[in-house]
Amino acid sequence: LVIKIAVYYGFRRSEVAGLKWDAIDLEESTITVKRKAQETKVDGEFKVKIVKDLKNKSSYRTLPLIPEIEELLLEKKRRNAMYAELLGKGYNHDYDEYICTDYAGNLITPRYITDHFRYMIKKYGLKKIRFHDLRHSCASLLLANGVPMKSIQEWLGHSTYQTTADLYSHLDFESKKDAARAISDALGFGGEKSESESEKSGLK
Repeated sequence: LVIKIAVYYGFRRSEVAGLKWDAIDLEESTITVKRKAQETKVDGEFKVKIVKDLKNKSSYRTLPLIPEIEELLLEKKRRNAMYAELLGKGYNHDYDEYICTDYAGNLITPRYITDHFRYMIKKYGLKKIRFHDLRHSCASLLLANGVPMKSIQEWLGHSTYQTTADLYSHLDFESKKDAARAISDALGFGGEKSESESEKSGLK
């Protein structure tokens, strides 16, 4: 669930870990980022604190709830109830309001996300990437499917349009190549259309 949320929405790991059930509005079909999990080292131990101080104002965002994610969330609710009943007193109810918990009810922390993602990559022989790279994968897929850069900025919660453009301008240039090929084909200057085909297209 953690990975799929990151892929579909491009959320930062702290944003994923900080998600509470109140971020989900099933009636309006939305998901809202309004807090994050902040991990610091205190006396040699890592402590997690949930804060509302996000990276920038644009990080606070409400997005449509994607059907696949909604289905996974509903299934997570069912599994939480099942594990709570099976484990009884062994189930940790301290984090019931959080979405990303393990089978025993413990909060999945940002550090755990990083470590376990690295473990999964190695275990299954996948291309070596960081968890944060899923955020870039999300942006790349959106851009490749014709989503405007401005919309991608809002989806990812970047502070400025320029930030998004600087990160993904090389990908945007690939879409411009497609546009160049399309206009060349449409006008028939590429030699791929005959004269009769051009006339059918309304070109004299």
